[in-house]
Order: sequence, then C-alpha cells, then structure tokens
Amino acid sequence: NAYNRDTARNADEDWELIGDPLRPVRQNHYNRSNNNEPDLATIQLPQDMNIFHTQGENAQGNIKFVSPDGHHEKIVDANGDLVTDPLNMGTYNFASPDKWARHGLKDVAPYLIWGNTPDDSSTGFNRTMLLVGQGVKNLMPKKEDNAANKK
Repeated sequence: NAYNRDTARNADEDWELIGDPLRPVRQNHYNRSNNNEPDLATIQLPQDMNIFHTQGENAQGNIKFVSPDGHHEKIVDANGDLVTDPLNMGTYNFASPDKWARHGLKDVAPYLIWGNTPDDSSTGFNRTMLLVGQGVKNLMPKKEDNAANKK
C-alpha cells in the first residue's frame, strides 16, 4: 500500500467524491453580512477591538462601531467614509463581542478560517497572527501601569 503518485487523487477530486460538508457553514458565514445594518452601529469600540478591520497601509485609521446589541458593525475610514472592501468591512455578528466565548466560536473562528468573503485577500495564517499579536500585546504592561508602579 505504498503511495503511488500515478493513482493518487488530488484534494479537489476527493472533495468531489465526498461533497463539501462545510459548504453550508461557510456559506452561512459569508452570507451573514446580508443581515448587517451599519446605520444601527453607533457605539465606537476601542482600537484594540478593531484589529481585523485595520489591515493594509491605508486602513490604520479605520474606526469600528457596533450596534447597542453588538450584532451590527460599521467600519469607517479616517475620513468618515464607510469601509466596504472585503478585507476590512464591517460584518454582522451572530454573537455580540461582549459575549466573548460565543463571539469567538460563532464569528471569529469562521473568520479566521475563511475570511469575510470569498474575495478577502488575507490568509488564515495572517488573520490568526493578528489575533495572536493582539493577545500578546494585551498581556504586556501598559505604559500607564509602569508609570503608576514607579511612583
């Protein structure tokens, strides 16, 4: 039963044989933004809760807003214009960001795997590194904390 390159199928052929069992989940994730109503998003979040919406050289000034229930998002650029590109766009949250475990499972994990849309130019690795980097940053003592400890 040694590996035989001549008879081995590629991954696409395997998916054709068994079907794509995650297709409905992936499509539900991609279609979630059809529910997003940016005009309902009126609460500005701090920049450390905006890491997935500030990707690219012209996006560092993007600001994130959520609706009072946390489900709807609006991302605006430094000029106040609505951001709609697949890399940084606001999305509908199945779970509010203040419910971090549910939000992580229902919204963040699928985003890490698939991105915002099929046209999202980021990779799963890059998206995960943004999250890891922010986690490390949050563990680091803040400058204010250091100043308070020196007094």
